[in-house]
Amino acid sequence: MNSATVVVPSLGTTIGAAYVGAMLSSLLFGITVLQVFIYYRDYPNDWQLYRYSVGILWVLDAFHLSLTMHAVYHYTVDSFGDYAALGNVVWSFKLQILVNVVIIVFVQSLYAVRLWKFGRHFHRLLPWTVIFVVACGFAVGVLLVYKTYTITTFAGLASMDWAIDAAFATSTGIDFFISFAVCYYLHKSRSISEFSSTNSRLLVLMWLVLMSGLVTSACSTVALVTYIVLPNTLVFLGVEFLLTKLYVNSLLSM
Repeated sequence: MNSATVVVPSLGTTIGAAYVGAMLSSLLFGITVLQVFIYYRDYPNDWQLYRYSVGILWVLDAFHLSLTMHAVYHYTVDSFGDYAALGNVVWSFKLQILVNVVIIVFVQSLYAVRLWKFGRHFHRLLPWTVIFVVACGFAVGVLLVYKTYTITTFAGLASMDWAIDAAFATSTGIDFFISFAVCYYLHKSRSISEFSSTNSRLLVLMWLVLMSGLVTSACSTVALVTYIVLPNTLVFLGVEFLLTKLYVNSLLSM
């Protein structure tokens, strides 16, 4: 009687990595909740579009966390001992990729709107360039989501290597570009300001913008590197779980 041999994956670098990423992302979501509370308490008269956007981002971020938790629960509890099932892609994994793309593009679009409102007084071309770059990132994200829904097993990720690489690389490039554009306009504002207190605040804001851009860019880069250097693992997925939370945290820190 023949019996099929199931190859047991390395749980530490697959489900274990996803589990660690999900736990760390839950901690970052706790920070998001605190940031949202402080924002609505301290800025009741802020621009309405921004106030609505913060609420939408909070809901999307909570939804993303629930999807990651469901995926981890599926593999660690529902599929416990079923090693064959660990290679299949659960629906919540695919959906969290979609929500991830929506959140990242949403945050980048809010930065683009800020730049358009603020930067058009200094430079007409750069704000539109930022909007174009964000639109390109959206197109890459849509392609990534489409490719994700064409696979049924994690082995199928090999067929969409280029889409994953392009998504992480594009995200990194856009974050750097937006950070540069924001700092450029803040520097222009500082140069025309005659008040030392205003200049000091602008310097602090420039530092925050740079740090926020570096954090999200670094996370995207780490996800890209781990995907390339550590194939056949889910280490990159654990990092990707954090990326969404860092985008929301960075926006609310401004």
